[in-house]
Amino acid sequence: MATEQELLEQQKKQCIMCKIVSGEISSRKVYEDDLVVAVLDIRPVAKGHILLMPKEHYQILPILPLKVFTRLFSVAKKLMTAQVKGVPAQGSTLFISNGFNFTSGQQFPHVTVHIIPRDIGDGISVFELSLSELLETQLEEIEKPISANLKMAMNNYLSKIGKPQQRKITREEVLQILNQNPDLKKIILEDSEKFKKIIDANPQLKQIFGNINIDEISEIVKKEKSEQIKESKVEKEKEKEKTEEKDKDKRSLPEEEIFKELEGEEKEAREERDEEPEKTEENGEEDEINLDEISRLFK
Repeated sequence: MATEQELLEQQKKQCIMCKIVSGEISSRKVYEDDLVVAVLDIRPVAKGHILLMPKEHYQILPILPLKVFTRLFSVAKKLMTAQVKGVPAQGSTLFISNGFNFTSGQQFPHVTVHIIPRDIGDGISVFELSLSELLETQLEEIEKPISANLKMAMNNYLSKIGKPQQRKITREEVLQILNQNPDLKKIILEDSEKFKKIIDANPQLKQIFGNINIDEISEIVKKEKSEQIKESKVEKEKEKEKTEEKDKDKRSLPEEEIFKELEGEEKEAREERDEEPEKTEENGEEDEINLDEISRLFK
């Protein structure tokens, strides 16, 4: 079985960003130092779209060493200023997808900062987020796990720099952390012994679960899962009963009423079809981006 270091080396060999850093894949570099490198995106959202990344292979932002983290954002600040003047643009958007999965949108398992030049009416709508209002109870539910994870992160940082740690995390806070990390929760549900081994091998997890009874946590999580399954079954039964009751009511209606109801459903379906917007084909090609000219603006 491959060791953690061997698996990391395999990932690095397959990582596109690592190949860009090493020069195996050619790129237009606009900045480079001993820790980070910035290149122009070959599939830009806008002209002058920059990808900034650490030279060393790190999958997600939270595991970056403090020195690399500090350098990354120090350089990002300078690149945003240069980009606005050089492209030129009215402003810029900086974003990072954190978590190598479809939900977060992270495309490659290598920390990457996107710096995108922006102008009014540029047609970039991905950052136009819908807003919603939450009740105080909903805000409290969100605040608790974030607070618990923040305490964990602070404990890890304080232990690294040799300062006294904060209080131990409670069982309730651990459960909140598990609910926010489905992969960890899945492991503890399926194999608590395997979970214990993972904790022993991971200093960060050991910091969280050091004073926690894993078997007790496992039982609580399994009980919650069982209750969720029962609730789901009850809901399905209720839906089934409603459907059967509705069908029964229809069968008891006079034939004339049934035809009226069917006609009403057909009318609603036609109205929905009429409201659907017609699809139009987009013609034309995007303006070619002169990478040489843009790259020179940052030198």
